[in-house]
Amino acid sequence: MKIAEGCDRRCGFCAIPTFRGDQRSRSTSEILGEARDLVAGGVREIVLIAQDLASWGHDRRRAGRGEALEVLDEGGTQPLIELTKILASEVDRVRLLYLYPSGLTEGLIETILATKVPYFDLSLQHASRPLLRGMRRWGDGRVSSSASRPFARWNPTPPFVRHSFWDTPVRAKMISARCWSSSSRRSWTGGIFTFSSEVGTYANDLDAPVAHELALERLREVSELQDAITARKRDALVARAKSC
Repeated sequence: MKIAEGCDRRCGFCAIPTFRGDQRSRSTSEILGEARDLVAGGVREIVLIAQDLASWGHDRRRAGRGEALEVLDEGGTQPLIELTKILASEVDRVRLLYLYPSGLTEGLIETILATKVPYFDLSLQHASRPLLRGMRRWGDGRVSSSASRPFARWNPTPPFVRHSFWDTPVRAKMISARCWSSSSRRSWTGGIFTFSSEVGTYANDLDAPVAHELALERLREVSELQDAITARKRDALVARAKSC
């Protein structure tokens, strides 16, 4: 169920804002109304999607159109947190897709873990800090020495260490990042892509692109590596289920 269209971010490689515009969030009443109709029709799992899901409601608040549920972040609470809690109380399962990493706050992590689908879908895109800055994105994939967890530095606070985050499935999307994949041990890298230049984007005019043949070689290497990691994690889940 799409709850917002467009995106307020301007990543250097992404053309979505040029044809979908800035983020436009659906209202709380509209979302809950559709969700309740689906549940009444027998739906047991609702999947929320948007180009930047974690920012749902922010544009409505700025424009003064926010309903009560959508203005709760004056003290730091994301509107998506309250929306997810309400939906989780009315449907068997709620899944959140396409989360920008900086939007994965401690409160949102706790909320996702409290649903019946503790599953994280993150648009990470890369692990190199310089490359991410060149892509006009936030974050990096460095290992925090205090936490010794590769994901720990994706968020400015350390909730990944304090919660059972590491027992939950993580689906990431990457523009091939070979070194980080071998150390991060993600459950599933759902999309690994070579760079595709988009007319009208900042990245389209940058110099020295990686040769297409080399990009394909790196894609094959990181895909094979991630397939092996995913297979091991699935085998471990099967073994755990059989022992219960």
